[in-house]
Amino acid sequence: MKRVLIVDCDKNFRKNLRIELENSDFEVIEASSGKEALQLQGVIPGIQLAILESRLTDTTGLGLFWRFQSEGMECPTILTTHYPQEHTREAAIKSGVKSYLEKPFDNGCSSIVSQIEKVFESSSLESQNSDTATITG
Repeated sequence: MKRVLIVDCDKNFRKNLRIELENSDFEVIEASSGKEALQLQGVIPGIQLAILESRLTDTTGLGLFWRFQSEGMECPTILTTHYPQEHTREAAIKSGVKSYLEKPFDNGCSSIVSQIEKVFESSSLESQNSDTATITG
C-alpha cells in the first residue's frame, strides 16, 4: 500500500481526498500545517508522496517541500492551490515538484487520484531508468 501525506488547512478537503485515496488503496496521513507535517515526517517512515497546499497557515507548500528535501525526505510532491500564480508554478516545477494543480479540481477529488497514479507511475519509471543507468553506466 502506498503512503501519501496530505498537508492542507482545509479539514473538509483533507477528509474528501482521504476517502478517495483510501478507496483507491492508498494509506493516508494528514496534517493541517507545515509544523504538523514536519513532526509527522520525522516519526512516520515511508511517505511515498506528498500533497501540499501552496498557502498553509504557517508556511508555503513550496517552502515545506524545500524543508522536506533539506531533511532528506525525497518523495514526489504535488502542490495544490486556490490561488494559481505562474511564477509559483514555474518555481515549483523547477524545484522538482511533480505537479501543480488548481483547486477546485475537475471531477472533484477523483481527478487528483488519477494525477497521483500518474506521478507514481512516472516516479517508478524514473527509478527504473536510474537503476538501469547505474548498472550499465
